[in-house]
Amino acid sequence: MESHNTNYLKDLRKRILKLHENEYIEILKIIINNNCKYSENNNGVFINMSKLPNKVITEIENILLFCEENKIRLQEDLKNRNNLLIQN
Repeated sequence: MESHNTNYLKDLRKRILKLHENEYIEILKIIINNNCKYSENNNGVFINMSKLPNKVITEIENILLFCEENKIRLQEDLKNRNNLLIQN
């Protein structure tokens, strides 16, 4: 397991906090499928990201990129649809 830069992990956390619930669930699936430790209570699920293997961090990063790119595409699509409505 390679240690990640603390600032990198903080940035990753900030990006994760911007996700919707269904996207959070995808992150949790990655954690569970890789047998990583986490704790859960009424306030949510907690993960010590500094203990995650590189493979898991990479998978999380890939999901984040997908979600962020998808959000941009959806916003562009909505903007294009609105422009079409205005033109008609």
